[in-house]
Order: sequence, then C-alpha cells, then structure tokens
Amino acid sequence: MDGDYAGLLIFSVYKYRSSNLIFDNDRLATPDMMLLGVLLSDLGLYKLKKYSEMIRKPELNKIGSFLKKKFVKEDKALSQELKLMKTNKRKVKIEALDGLGSDPLVHYLKDKIATSKWI
Repeated sequence: MDGDYAGLLIFSVYKYRSSNLIFDNDRLATPDMMLLGVLLSDLGLYKLKKYSEMIRKPELNKIGSFLKKKFVKEDKALSQELKLMKTNKRKVKIEALDGLGSDPLVHYLKDKIATSKWI
C-alpha cells in the first residue's frame, strides 16, 4: 500500500467501512486490520527519503478534510501518519521499496513485523 492519501483512504475503507455503504457497514468493516505498507514515517529509518514525492495542494486539502473525520481522530497511528504527510508535504509510493534490493526488502518486512511498525 502506498504511503499517501489514497493509500490510507483505501486502508481506512477496509478497516472502518465506507460512509457510502451505510446499509451494510457492520459486515464490511474489518476493525482488526493492520497496514504493513510503506509509510512516510519509514523514510528516515529505512533510508527511503530520496524516493519520496511532493504532495500537491489538492491532495493536502484532502488530507486536511480527512483528518477532521471522527474515526481518523480516534486512530492515533493513522492520524499521526496523515499529520506527518501534511506537515512535510511529502508522500511515498510502495515502489520505493524496490530501491532496497531483495535482501534489504526482506529485512524491512521482518523489522516492521517484529517491531509492530504498522498502522
């Protein structure tokens, strides 16, 4: 999953449900779901900063609106990641992990799982 607004929005739809599907929300939500994708907060730790991209104004506005939603405010990790994007005006795509090579990629995934560095 990409570490950008769209990636976190897709994740939140799976975890919390879509507000457009009011009629079946309880059965569609997966509240225990965790995101193990690349996150903006991974940039320094995994030396991925050179793979980040600038966020344009329309996406920054969407992030600002998303941060106002009740379920986002209640999800500390999701909220922090979105605030980090908004403050730094940066995002990262999953393709950034290609720059790690095959062995470092395995290390990245093992480390994220072992240290619970997910949302």
